[in-house]
Amino acid sequence: MRQTIDEGKLATYFEKDTGIRVPSIEVEGRTHKVDKLEEPESTVFDETLKYAKAGSNILTFLPGVREIDDMKRELESALEKDGVYDIIVLPLHGKLTEDEQKLVDIDYPGRTKIILSTNVAQTSLTIKDIDVVVDSGFERRIEINLEGVQSLRENNISQADCNQRAGRAGRTHEGLYILTKLDKYTDFKPFINREEYQKPEILRSDVDRNTLAVAATGLDFSKLELFHPLDSESLRQSSHRMHILGALDENGQITERGRRMNKFPVHPTSARMMIESDHYSDETRAYVAAVVSVTEVGGLPLFLQNSSRKWRELSDENQSDHLAQLDVFIAIQNMSEREIKQLGLDTRNVTRARELYGKILKRAKIPTHELEAPTLQQREDIVDCVAAGLIDFVYESAGNGKFVRAIGHHATEREISNRSTVAGSPTHLVGIPYGYNDKRKGEQSIIENASSIKLAILGKVAANLCVMVDFGPVKWRGEKPVY
Repeated sequence: MRQTIDEGKLATYFEKDTGIRVPSIEVEGRTHKVDKLEEPESTVFDETLKYAKAGSNILTFLPGVREIDDMKRELESALEKDGVYDIIVLPLHGKLTEDEQKLVDIDYPGRTKIILSTNVAQTSLTIKDIDVVVDSGFERRIEINLEGVQSLRENNISQADCNQRAGRAGRTHEGLYILTKLDKYTDFKPFINREEYQKPEILRSDVDRNTLAVAATGLDFSKLELFHPLDSESLRQSSHRMHILGALDENGQITERGRRMNKFPVHPTSARMMIESDHYSDETRAYVAAVVSVTEVGGLPLFLQNSSRKWRELSDENQSDHLAQLDVFIAIQNMSEREIKQLGLDTRNVTRARELYGKILKRAKIPTHELEAPTLQQREDIVDCVAAGLIDFVYESAGNGKFVRAIGHHATEREISNRSTVAGSPTHLVGIPYGYNDKRKGEQSIIENASSIKLAILGKVAANLCVMVDFGPVKWRGEKPVY
């Protein structure tokens, strides 16, 4: 049964060059009937509570972890107030450990289950005993604009997504699917008014890896006839970013640096950091590999509402999030999963970072050894390498805690993320621009993973972007200026 793939259009795409019609094979995923209802005046909270009290096992789809935490508290409070103690409320999202996720698939004799999930339950796993699916009709996903800025957006899901979520019921018996509102402040969007399919990921995400990988084969990414064609401006911007990193020349051809960058299983910005580290000792290169690994997996701290912040005690760093994360990575080398979790760290990301770290060391031919705390000079060298990778994301102070992009024509004012360890008022920094919509404050433009830098670093790590000009003799009064 077709769910999220337009198999007819895909078959036509493959037929175009070969002239051979690609067959579509249908495999029935379930045989039990699922009735579908729309409740435009209700909410996911009301529908979940109603059917759970009637004895049904519920799977409720919510946009993100914050909504899951809030609704879990509201449900448990309402159930306790009504004297109902035979209903268990379980969260399900990607930040939970594997053991915590497995709790949703356990049978609880004499008790009804309410599972509050992100779209991880839509595709990643199947829960066999779900009677009713309650759907907010929303998901939260990463999108990227032409400035190369990622943002976290709450979006209406497509008809295909609704159908797939409905299929989570009826796995072993007949089921029910209810499409309703997220809350009383959110407008209801009927199934019939939704897009048939969601916007493909390649059209809403960073294609820099693809640009570099295709260039390494000698092809031009913009000339490829893709199933989902990218707009020319997105391709131009991606090629421009690769040129800034020195991976492509002015004609869009891959450089020797670009070939070396392409060998690393990481984003080109991270690969550029590793290339810059070649100027230093193996020990410093290992530190940069650790920074890259942590950055690639999304960081080590678990920024959930009730998570511990004890991990901050592992570092005194207040000028660089990259160095602070490195301090944490080093400090937990020999800790158990239980100890790591008590610090407020994401155990899944820690595992992934360690695995990636091993791969990078092997790819870079860096000897494996236990890391010790870097010296002050090594810390400066590490930040230099970070700046080389984030050369397109240099920010300068605009006053009042605001920063603007120093390179290019992007004048969006941003603040350092409140998750950052960077303190004080740095004049220049590198970091990842990010955006999200806060229901109370509106659109927020921030900088994640920030590191304070000295402007003189740019001439050192981005010589390909610099033009040397001879101004002749220079005179000044007072002290010699410091750059």
